[in-house]
Amino acid sequence: MTIFNQWLNDPVASSALTIALVAGTWAVAQFRPLARERRRETYEAMTTHYVELRAARDAAVPHFPPLVAVGQRELQRVLSSGDCNSDHVARQTELASALKRWMRHDIAFTAAHEVIDSEVKFRVFLWTIETIRQWRQTTVLILDGQQCSVDVLNAATDLAHDLNAFLFHYENGNYPARQTLGLLHRSLAVVAKATEPVVWERSLDARWGRRVLRIGLASQHFNDVTPIHSISDLTWKPNEGTRRLIHPRARRSVLGVSAVVLDSPLSPRLLPGLRLRVRSAYWYLVGVVSPAPKLWFAAYGGLRLRRHRRRENPLAGLLKLACDRKRGALDLSWSLHSLKQEQRDAAHAERRRHGRLAWLWSGWQPSPEQDSARTLD
Repeated sequence: MTIFNQWLNDPVASSALTIALVAGTWAVAQFRPLARERRRETYEAMTTHYVELRAARDAAVPHFPPLVAVGQRELQRVLSSGDCNSDHVARQTELASALKRWMRHDIAFTAAHEVIDSEVKFRVFLWTIETIRQWRQTTVLILDGQQCSVDVLNAATDLAHDLNAFLFHYENGNYPARQTLGLLHRSLAVVAKATEPVVWERSLDARWGRRVLRIGLASQHFNDVTPIHSISDLTWKPNEGTRRLIHPRARRSVLGVSAVVLDSPLSPRLLPGLRLRVRSAYWYLVGVVSPAPKLWFAAYGGLRLRRHRRRENPLAGLLKLACDRKRGALDLSWSLHSLKQEQRDAAHAERRRHGRLAWLWSGWQPSPEQDSARTLD
């Protein structure tokens, strides 16, 4: 402290400190407009890029059929028909109960981990993939008494592809997360939900358009943790005219006062109001810092997005296996558990074919005699 006082009492040192403070303040004042201008250019580039997708969105989103909702009704019809094998009656009742619980939330809650853990949701998504493949082979698809042109399917495919390119800049931090979602989260949630079956159908053989699924979850999470948006649902109105629920609201307005919605699967049960306030404050700070959305605890989507990322590839592989093995979505003779067992058996057979210790050295290959012996076994 004495050295500091001596330094302040020194005229030369005091003058140098004053000059440094003035110069630093002047430098900050000079660079602030540059930062503001850079943010303005970033927002302008983001909005311009998204506006370029308007034609594709107008061609696909309003006219694309809600395949998940139609698949729900088809599965409900099969489960309520009662003409299945007597050995499957108990599982049929269980599936009907699970489908009824899901349909309370319409077509919401379809992240990868939520689909792969639910046989009802898995069968519905398998039905959408079967329908899209049939749709690609015809010029017109009759769905729910309405004619759907293949041009709508092609427009949805192009939209998912172009939106995936837009989201490349989002995930790399070129477009700030809070500003992007604050301006576009409702539109992005609708586009993600409309093109969701197309993305899964195209990504069975290779990763394709998965960023679209992730931005959908991020938009839903942003709607939950932003108080001004959390009192309204995220909805989509397709060509059939019925408004579809994409994601339920986290709060409801009671005479102008915000109250927690307790019947949502994502609503906390212990201290719900306090936990939602803390969650909103945390994500507000994350939005202010605006890091690149790479880490799950600093990316809108949170824990639900992290679980989705971990189950993306297993779900795509399971859907592909069901399609390759000709497992019909409405055929109750197989179950999700048996399909997962088939997946494990196929993986183990592939490992045995290449040798149990092949993971030690990638250059090892089985001899023709060994390969033929395994084939005979």
